[in-house]
Amino acid sequence: MNRAPGIIVTEPRGDGCSVARWHAPGLTVRVAWRALRAAFEADAANPSSESVKLFREGRPVVHRMLWPHRDGSSDDPWPWSVAFGSSTYFAWARAVQSFDRPMFEALVEAASAEFSRRGLPSGPAEAEVFLGDYGYTPGGIHREACSNIHLVLSGAKTMHFWSGSAWPSHGTPRRVDIAGGTGTREEYLPDLDPAVALGEARSLTAETGGGFSWAAGTWHVGETHGPTMALNIAAYQRDLDAEPPMPPWGNEFSGEVSADWLAQYRDHVGRDDSAASLLARVSALGMRPARPTRPPCPGQRGRWRLEAPVLWMMVARGSLLVATLGSVRRHESSTTLLDWLAARPRLGTESVVPPELRDLVAWLHEQGVFDVVPERTATAQPDNVEGQ
Repeated sequence: MNRAPGIIVTEPRGDGCSVARWHAPGLTVRVAWRALRAAFEADAANPSSESVKLFREGRPVVHRMLWPHRDGSSDDPWPWSVAFGSSTYFAWARAVQSFDRPMFEALVEAASAEFSRRGLPSGPAEAEVFLGDYGYTPGGIHREACSNIHLVLSGAKTMHFWSGSAWPSHGTPRRVDIAGGTGTREEYLPDLDPAVALGEARSLTAETGGGFSWAAGTWHVGETHGPTMALNIAAYQRDLDAEPPMPPWGNEFSGEVSADWLAQYRDHVGRDDSAASLLARVSALGMRPARPTRPPCPGQRGRWRLEAPVLWMMVARGSLLVATLGSVRRHESSTTLLDWLAARPRLGTESVVPPELRDLVAWLHEQGVFDVVPERTATAQPDNVEGQ
């Protein structure tokens, strides 16, 4: 059975900002809440991680015992609204894709085409969850060294943007901070009330299924309109100034990668990593992956499950690196393997797995991009069969 892959598309709406339109069945309130909860639980075990924040009435809730009870059986984030009563509250967590494999897979699949269009950043990419009913984002107007794709999962949210060399005016106090986890520069305008500055802003509003995108270094602040949940993809660079991204080697982030392109990417990220590590990083769009939840599964038939990048590169005579979703595997090169990878049929189309590739396919199944069809359920003449 075929399924429509997730996709994110951005459309410019002014200097440095765009609207985002997206469809990703795997990115839901339930999934985002599960990842947020996992991030808070991990932070409780390592309070120095700076990976989560919680504010009530605009003030940080420092003591973990004062956080609302995190019921591991609940898939509903809105009891936090009940716990806080009429108070405004703001919950945030970073790198949430590393806590939840289904979210990670859905993010890479949905964002692949957009990253192919805009290119790869020099720094890492990660997903953040924003939850709450907080009016303006705590901290006020700010800017960071990352471009952002902000998807509204539930509720309604407005993003206000300010641009131009004359804004903010000379002498406006700035507070400089260093982002936890990435070590990149952030700037805040602590004395400037966002409500007072709205006349100079470009404001975009999105509801469930919509969103925004903006360039690194763009001044902005979010504003909720009642309880809201949003998922943000932050792609980091070295500093706040404009930085050229690394364009892909072709029209999309999938297929054969040349050694020359990977050498340019190594210079772009400024890391003397191995070819295997770099290829794995590209296949995850720069994100740190969550661990796979599926065991390897060999089989004679199967179908592609995700439109996520699958990359390969010849590294030595007779040796090939294959990477997907942040993982990499070395395999003996052959015409059969190269033809099979290049011929990748549309999602859901069942095909025969060549015998010499069954170990590789078992690994692709474990990573989540391929579904091996168990022998007991495979039919003699299934629909949409290729390779017979």
